[in-house]
Amino acid sequence: MAIPETSSFELFLYEHLSTELLSYLLSFIDVDALMILNGVSTITRAIVHQYCRQEWDIKNFLKSWFPNPRAFVDILHRSGAVVGGSQPLQFFHRVTYKNTNFDIYTRVGGVMPIARWLIEDCAYHYSFQSSFHGKIDAFLDGLDPSKDDPYMYSPTGPSGKIAAYDFYKCRFGPAGILTTKWIRMWVVDVDPIHHIIHCSPSSTCRL
Repeated sequence: MAIPETSSFELFLYEHLSTELLSYLLSFIDVDALMILNGVSTITRAIVHQYCRQEWDIKNFLKSWFPNPRAFVDILHRSGAVVGGSQPLQFFHRVTYKNTNFDIYTRVGGVMPIARWLIEDCAYHYSFQSSFHGKIDAFLDGLDPSKDDPYMYSPTGPSGKIAAYDFYKCRFGPAGILTTKWIRMWVVDVDPIHHIIHCSPSSTCRL
């Protein structure tokens, strides 16, 4: 069986384009076209795989918000919380929206563990002025643990947002411009995944 020769197009991609320029060109190709290019040859497959590893690197994505992405995933797991809002859309669709916050959805039991971790481990500050229900401690003191079970799944019960807490951190970007990162923690009265899918149309469309 004859071995197919490498085409001029493949040689051009592989030998004459820098990684940065190649990534820039591939950023204009939609996911369906990337999958087609992935199946053309072993060379294009290697190029697409390298691009995908770089472009959809969840650790690098989270590093812009949290110094330790692994610790963030662990706190989500331990708190039963999930990420919603526009951030998943930006990650999967390879887009960036300016001045967007990072939305975390959690039940009541996840509020204090996540808040402490953001403040103590990530150097975020709590924004009393922009948060609903004001002080976190005061809000939690008014809850009845026997009724507000953070891990109770109630698909037929209430499904509203019962509180929101904002955290911010100021830092200088690569160009020396001062930027502010905002994280909003939504407290919901059902399983967070159920809330995003069934009770938050905007988040459902994004996911």
